[in-house]
Amino acid sequence: MKKRFGLTTYVYPTREEMGRAAAKDIAEKIRELMKTQPVVRMIFAAAPSQNEVLSALASEDVDFSRIDAFHMDEYIGLP
Repeated sequence: MKKRFGLTTYVYPTREEMGRAAAKDIAEKIRELMKTQPVVRMIFAAAPSQNEVLSALASEDVDFSRIDAFHMDEYIGLP
């Protein structure tokens, strides 16, 4: 763990480990939100860098039927 400019960053030895750690944090937040709201709306990035996170998130204990997901795949104005 490193702190710089008020931001905490974590460094992992592999992308898979990073993905599992991020997915665990995301799933925890989703479960927290689901305690107070019937539907959670999320936006997911569309990039290969997200593959490990999304793969690990799919295996978390989350009720995905209560998630409205948006997937960013268009970047207007970029070539």
